[in-house]
Amino acid sequence: MIEKNEFEKVISHLVLSLVDTIFVVDKNGTIKFLSPGIERISGYKPEEAIGKNFLDFVHSDDRKELLKVFEKRIKGYEKLHEFRIITKNGGVKYVQSAGRVIFKDGEIAGLVGILRDVTELKEAKGLYKSVAENQDKVGVFILQNGKLRYVSPVIEKITGYSKEELLTMDDPFRLIHPDFADFARLMHTKRERGEDVPELYDLKILTKNGEERWIEMSVTRIMLDGKPAVVGSFIDITDKKKFKEEERRFKLIVENVRDIIAVVSLDSIITYISPSVQTILGFKPEEIVGKSIFDATHKDDIQKSKQSFEEVIRSKRAVTIEIRYLHKNGEYRVMECTRSPVLEDGVVKEVIIVARDVTEKKEMLKKLKKSEEKFRYLYENANDIFYIHDLDGNLISANKTALEVFGYKKEELKSLNIKDLIDENYLEVAFSKIKEKTETKQPSDSYELLCKKKNGEPLWVEIRSSPIIENDKIVAIQGIVRDITQRKMLEKKLEEYKRFFDRAKDLFFVVDTKGRFIDLNPRYAEMLGYTKEELIGKTARALAHPEDLEMLRKYFFKAVNGEVIRFEGRAVAKDGRIFHVEFVEWPVFKNGEVVAVEGIIRDITEKKRIEEKLKESEEMFRSLSEKSLVGIYLIQDGVFKYVNPKFAELWGYSVDELIGRSPLDFIHPDDRDKVDRNLRLRIEGKVDAINYRLRMVRKDGKVRINEVFGSRTTYKGKPAVIGTLIDVTEEEEHRKKLEEYKRFYENAQDLFFILDSRGRFVDVNPKYAEMLGYTKE
Repeated sequence: MIEKNEFEKVISHLVLSLVDTIFVVDKNGTIKFLSPGIERISGYKPEEAIGKNFLDFVHSDDRKELLKVFEKRIKGYEKLHEFRIITKNGGVKYVQSAGRVIFKDGEIAGLVGILRDVTELKEAKGLYKSVAENQDKVGVFILQNGKLRYVSPVIEKITGYSKEELLTMDDPFRLIHPDFADFARLMHTKRERGEDVPELYDLKILTKNGEERWIEMSVTRIMLDGKPAVVGSFIDITDKKKFKEEERRFKLIVENVRDIIAVVSLDSIITYISPSVQTILGFKPEEIVGKSIFDATHKDDIQKSKQSFEEVIRSKRAVTIEIRYLHKNGEYRVMECTRSPVLEDGVVKEVIIVARDVTEKKEMLKKLKKSEEKFRYLYENANDIFYIHDLDGNLISANKTALEVFGYKKEELKSLNIKDLIDENYLEVAFSKIKEKTETKQPSDSYELLCKKKNGEPLWVEIRSSPIIENDKIVAIQGIVRDITQRKMLEKKLEEYKRFFDRAKDLFFVVDTKGRFIDLNPRYAEMLGYTKEELIGKTARALAHPEDLEMLRKYFFKAVNGEVIRFEGRAVAKDGRIFHVEFVEWPVFKNGEVVAVEGIIRDITEKKRIEEKLKESEEMFRSLSEKSLVGIYLIQDGVFKYVNPKFAELWGYSVDELIGRSPLDFIHPDDRDKVDRNLRLRIEGKVDAINYRLRMVRKDGKVRINEVFGSRTTYKGKPAVIGTLIDVTEEEEHRKKLEEYKRFYENAQDLFFILDSRGRFVDVNPKYAEMLGYTKE
């Protein structure tokens, strides 16, 4: 037998572990006790709610009824009751409660009971079923204990299996392609356990006839009949997948506009709204949930909206209506709303609303001229081409768009046959489709044809056609034609990009987040001596120089974390050759997460060799320059970019004091124009080299004479002047003195002469020769 203390411990542990919530309220409704399960349901911790009245947490529309139930329970009423509570974050949840009276000293003291969250169950049975039945492209299913409990018609259509075959299937995972089966089972197991898994992921499935189809899957965990289950939805993205890689690689953006899906209680309160509401109306879902659908309705539309809502509940049928709803920016958007009832045992429990923004469409229709007949109006003004022809291909009718696209006038229509519109190479296809429809009496799948306009221009179209049957006899063919010329051009462009990718001289690659090659162009493998097949699925570790591995790892992680990076490294070929390469890598995002890294590698081995040679030359130049006995300078953009120590010494400044300064700052005022002119002549390319003398003012104020030898050059891609400079001040002074001596010598009245060691005249002044009657010569 369990001891009393031990029993109390077991009971206490049980209460604390319960998923449901145990509560105790006094006879006034004040909360006295709550088990920890309340935080999972409402977001409130027990201590945040204890001491408050339970009605404070109840949805305002349910308080009156719940108060009546509370008063009955005090008198012994014990049946389950369902109502809504407001969570801590402002959301709404459905709960069921049951309670019994407790006594103290023989008098009623209050109630003890259990609170259970039934929100997910209601969503599973209401939201997903109604969404599934109202969306012609979304497949919805419920999976529990390895069996399908529910499948929507779209799943039958996509997989090719009937509903009965799916619901009785021993192993539903046989629908999954073998490459994805293990992943799907793992995701299902984790989801059923309540573990975190991706909200969206792509899978490949196998249809009944063996066809491979891609689907985009979304799955969530629910409790169904008291047991864990998963409810999921998916769309067929096979066609999208065909272009997805090329679209992503060459940055083609495909815009997808989704309708708003909302779940509304019978008292018009929104209990769920899809995230697309933010895109279409500007509001976040949490700003809408808990409010009435009429709150944001235009005042002139409220009455008809209420009537429509009541009609859905009364007739138990879907109703479509156009309503103006308030956008967060203050404007009103026209929404086409399909309101459908969610039935349980023949009783309407909730209403599903699928709303599509038709504001632009309405505006367009207002601007168009009204037609006597709505069908004719739409027929004539549709963006697509509508046509009807007889079984021989003679046109009976075509809308205005057809005439505009093909370039014919209305009066020419009746004389046209499809032979006049279709390229001769595709006529056999067109007539085979007519024959197919006459034999099967069924619409044909979409197909493509190359047509021709009246002016001979080619026109690619996609056609969906079906037979017109009267009295069980096919009398004509009708169809819708869409101009896909742009798409064809895009496909051609994508093919051109692919050829570029395959033939490019640079190296293109794609790796996953673990560094394994997903794709690479032939040039990559060719340069390194591998085949493409040898590298796919392998990491780049074997291709990297061992000394660069850590650097490559660091930069790769930066790309995986969302950065675009550029760096240099070394690659090792299969035969051991080493290449110097430049990397550019960038992240590839999907649903906001990095799923791969793309990059370009350029062989810069020759560039590196030239750079090394250049570096050696520059070092040699700098070494010679630094030790030179003459001043060396480089002028660009009007300032010194380089001067050697000797130059700085000659001018009386340090090297740092001269770099970045204009040479004119140091030139004697009388010589600045000359220096400025000579610099511009070389920079502009009018003179290649100049040799002249100038005066400069040293830091100590002394004026020195310099002789400059300068020529035009190119430095870092821009014109510059490079040259040498020597100080000729003393030389200039000696020259001037020599000229003075010469003038004195030649004009002196005395006789001057110079003889060599043998007594021969070396020089005589003019006066000497003149006196003796000789010439100097």
